[in-house]
Amino acid sequence: MQITQFENLGDSDELLIDFGLQPVSNRFLPSGSTVSAPGFPLQLRINPDSGLIHLGKPFPVAELKPRYDWLACFEPEGHLDELAEKLPRLPGVTQASVFGAYSFKDDTTLRRLERLGYTKNWRIDPVQDLGITDPCANVETYQGALTPAKAEEIRERRGAADVMIVRHVVEHAYDLPEFIEAIRRMVGPGAILYGNSLIANALLRRETAPRCGKSIFLLHPFYVQAITAQFRVRDCPL
Repeated sequence: MQITQFENLGDSDELLIDFGLQPVSNRFLPSGSTVSAPGFPLQLRINPDSGLIHLGKPFPVAELKPRYDWLACFEPEGHLDELAEKLPRLPGVTQASVFGAYSFKDDTTLRRLERLGYTKNWRIDPVQDLGITDPCANVETYQGALTPAKAEEIRERRGAADVMIVRHVVEHAYDLPEFIEAIRRMVGPGAILYGNSLIANALLRRETAPRCGKSIFLLHPFYVQAITAQFRVRDCPL
């Protein structure tokens, strides 16, 4: 796991607020337990040159990993019907196009596309493609294992994607330039990359809406608005 991009931002950036040590909230410890959740420094900083707001240093990925494989959280999926209808209408997409996807969060989107006749699809398998066997591993673990070299192996094994779906992932990347490079190596010339967060859309060259959240998530190292996303695009060219 590389966190050099955060070290480069560093302590020279302006400190907005220091929350001190904060526990990882994935332990669900019973009342009176003698075991305590580990705590890590939580700071919110801003880069004066770009305006990029970021965590002082992201929490260790191993600590963020879910602890229980029976506890799951999925988004409401009504909007995915509309997404599955829109993707095939993008320029250059035909029923011969190959749809690639990043994680299990995209399984139902691929199934929707199959029902519409777009049957050439694949998604990254954490065991076969990334060597991850932990049943509790989530997208935070995946992004650390997906290197450009691994991405090229996936492309050789599964075929280059004409449309690559990368949802709910880019904002979790600790090494953003390397992550974008890995995604780039899994697609063919002229491929379409789809992401659905502000920074993902800017980096993957889709349209964005000027919005920002009001919550601080331990899982999200970056907090961007439309203007600061442009600096990430400049740093991570496709």
